[in-house]
Amino acid sequence: MVSSSDVAAAAGLSQSTVSRAFRNLDNVAPDTRARILEVAERLGYLPNEAARHLLRRATGQIAVVIEDFINPTYGILVAELGKEISRYGYRMLIVMSDLADGELTPDMLSYLSMSDGVVFASAASRESTLNQSFMKYGKPAIFVLREINDPTAWSVQVDNRQGMGLLIEHLTGLGHRRIAMVGASDTLGSVNERTDSFVQVMREHGLAAGGCDIVYGSPTYEDGFELTKRILERPEAARPTAILAIDDITACGAVDAVLSQGLRVPDDIAVVGFDDVPIAQWPSYALTTVHIPYEELAHSAVDALHKRIASSSDTQLDVQRLIHPVNLVVRRSTTNLPST
Repeated sequence: MVSSSDVAAAAGLSQSTVSRAFRNLDNVAPDTRARILEVAERLGYLPNEAARHLLRRATGQIAVVIEDFINPTYGILVAELGKEISRYGYRMLIVMSDLADGELTPDMLSYLSMSDGVVFASAASRESTLNQSFMKYGKPAIFVLREINDPTAWSVQVDNRQGMGLLIEHLTGLGHRRIAMVGASDTLGSVNERTDSFVQVMREHGLAAGGCDIVYGSPTYEDGFELTKRILERPEAARPTAILAIDDITACGAVDAVLSQGLRVPDDIAVVGFDDVPIAQWPSYALTTVHIPYEELAHSAVDALHKRIASSSDTQLDVQRLIHPVNLVVRRSTTNLPST
């Protein structure tokens, strides 16, 4: 059986140098590492799985970058991504990082580049240069539920415009004309897209003037509660009759804020969300919301990434920007607006 000492002897190097090369340490010169790998492959030396991946210039690993697990959207998405990554024969590495500024440190980018590919599922600014920064490492990446203004970025999204249309058509069909959006943003990609879509759809319904109320914040329970409470401090004639939250967690905060003021949902104020996470189904919230097809998103993302990994060159593949349709789920948080 060929040993590491045989590789060292054939390469004319010390065994410690060979060991460092197979552990992928930085203190081995690139040409030395290349010589060791060539000799090892020629001799048929494969000490372990890591060495086999190193010889193939592959790790069998896909990294998934998320912001946190506080918002259940991330947990659902990561679970579905994990199933697909495993089905395609890879292992999943979860990396938690806040991409709100659209950047990662060079050290983090270098670390991620040791995987065969990366799924970016964390929040990112629409002006993020993250895709361009990561392309320098020669590894494929794809953005899921994140929209950035980069024509070279591969992405898998949901149709936020369609979702906002479904919510507003539902509310206006119930008689609501004063609708407030809570948790809006003009920076974060997917949140910004939902905000823009809200304005566009409201305008199409002739509600942009007077009926279009946007309250900026962050997609959190706390902001949903505090921003809605602030809205409810207005005189009754100036209050919205419906709250459209940027996501379900923000909507849960809005529901509790309404109840804290002695008002009822949906009889006094209707509340809708977006994402259809499990808490939206809880009887205490029973949110009308937009359902996101998490399984389909995960499959599309991993399938596209796998094709890029298997391709010898990205120039052979056209950039994919996949958009999945959504559907409305009606529960008890909305009802007909009482006639006055």
